[in-house]
Amino acid sequence: MSPAIRQIPLAQFGDEPQVRRRLDPDKVAGLAASMKAVGQLQPIRARTLGNLFDPVDGHYRVAAARLAGFETIDAVIEERELNAAEILQRQLVANCQRTDLTPCETARGVEQLMALTGWTAAQAAAHLGFSEAKVSGLRKLLTLPPEVLGQVEAGAIPVSTAYELARLDDPRRRAELVALAATGAVTRDEVSGARRSKTRPAAGPDDGPSRVTLSIDKDSSVTFSGPGLSLDRIIGLSEALLARARRGRTRGFELPTLVKMFRDQARLAKEA
Repeated sequence: MSPAIRQIPLAQFGDEPQVRRRLDPDKVAGLAASMKAVGQLQPIRARTLGNLFDPVDGHYRVAAARLAGFETIDAVIEERELNAAEILQRQLVANCQRTDLTPCETARGVEQLMALTGWTAAQAAAHLGFSEAKVSGLRKLLTLPPEVLGQVEAGAIPVSTAYELARLDDPRRRAELVALAATGAVTRDEVSGARRSKTRPAAGPDDGPSRVTLSIDKDSSVTFSGPGLSLDRIIGLSEALLARARRGRTRGFELPTLVKMFRDQARLAKEA
């Protein structure tokens, strides 16, 4: 039997904290225009909260209905009282299935849910329909400093790059790469290469040559220079070189522009 749909006055909705930190004004405006044109196609889910109601799933629709000038909204009211963990779980599942939440919002929600329930990462993954690797990655994301998370949420640093930054154990190196990532000077692959090179035993200044030339064929060679060169270091540099070169090619760069890009990025790295 389908649950009953009720029309709830929008004035009766409170302002309880949600897993979502902010609503995108453009999305609210777009949804409001759609609801004005065709009405509300899907009811929200809400719970009673004293004399008020609180959306469990449908925060955007409530905001859009208000913007559209609606007086009421269609809602399915939860038949039993939900505890904080159940509310959070439903919000996470509903929003993540629609990919409405940012990774940072999802990460905070997962962390809060685990604290409320005492679940392990594996249990949280099973209840939310996530993989254990995704839960671990989300929790690792929260180890980044708040100012870095702010840049991720603002779109200045891509989420894929942020995941690699979070896996860096060296705070100083991470800060350098964060500054470069915020300007678009490094990619996820470059951060990953830097991280992998740091997980191996570090070479001291005198542990390897400072200049190595590798012959590719009878007409071509590649020269690497820098303190303590080793095979692992050369592999890491090669991966970073290829990632940047391919990125430049997708942007239509010619060789002189690519050379200038490398020079500018090296200067930024020194200044970071």
